[in-house]
Amino acid sequence: MSRFRDLNLEAFRANVTASRVRGLQIIPAALCGGVVLFAGVLFFLAGTHAAPPQQAALDAAGVATVRLLTLAHFVLAALVYVAAPLVENAVYRRGRESQGESSAALLTAQALGIIQTARLTRLAMYEGVALMGLVVCFVAMSTNVMAAHPVYWVNAITAALLIGYVVSTFPNRDRLAEVFQARLQNET
Repeated sequence: MSRFRDLNLEAFRANVTASRVRGLQIIPAALCGGVVLFAGVLFFLAGTHAAPPQQAALDAAGVATVRLLTLAHFVLAALVYVAAPLVENAVYRRGRESQGESSAALLTAQALGIIQTARLTRLAMYEGVALMGLVVCFVAMSTNVMAAHPVYWVNAITAALLIGYVVSTFPNRDRLAEVFQARLQNET
């Protein structure tokens, strides 16, 4: 039985203050900001990085390394994008477990803590794979593989996915109320 079933949505909304929302916004913004900055540096370097004078001088081992890193990146990405929602759901499921009576303010604080833990767990997993993709892009650029094979920019896709996810799920009072109702109040 959910410990939050008796906390109605209006009481939850009343206890979600602007400072609590800001607290829930800072970490996703910082996680996303780090990825955006790293991607910005890569794009700056790509714009200033000269192509190798001879494509024949391209190191075959460098191409093989970038190819292997790209494959590892996408295998890891597939695993993370399957596992992250499952891990997030496990956090919500564990957080719903009944723990006795509490005031609406205390239940709201507990609910926000669970929401933050669940979201940050998922975001951290997405950030890890996004940073790996950007590192593969950096390796490809520094070995001149990117200049010869720009297809390896595909590794930046997980960074774009992270940014899109953060933007589309960025916490505000309405989204927090929706998450509370769907994930904690109702047993799904």
